[in-house]
Amino acid sequence: MKKLILLSILLIVGCEKCPTSPLNTTLSGTYSLTDYMMFDNSECTGESIIDATVTTATLTQLDYTYEFDGNSVTIIQITSGVEQLNQTCDYVIVNNIFTPSCFPYPHTISSNQTEFSWELGTTSDVTVEGITETVSVCIKYIFTQ
Repeated sequence: MKKLILLSILLIVGCEKCPTSPLNTTLSGTYSLTDYMMFDNSECTGESIIDATVTTATLTQLDYTYEFDGNSVTIIQITSGVEQLNQTCDYVIVNNIFTPSCFPYPHTISSNQTEFSWELGTTSDVTVEGITETVSVCIKYIFTQ
């Protein structure tokens, strides 16, 4: 019984400082948007439905950065030279879902320490002129350090 209590205490105390995801320790530094894709499904699989020429033209007009420092992130978005967003906030990552407190959407996130991507996928019903269809879409943004 003493061993069980001791083991429980060690697990609780030992995990108080455990990161909720290994990404918490790998996401440090400044990342800039280098690519984005859109898919006709909510899983971000298959080929992007955005033409590479459109992507390149858009990336020349969009400066989008994430600056990670500890458990805070600064998100900066400048479109055609006009600052649209510049916020610093805390974030959490649980099961690879990145949720900054200042950005309204949780992101599925992955990283290899020099690049990270976030995906925003959704499926919803859309009604146009009385006809309802289920639409799935996913947008994937790729940021490079």
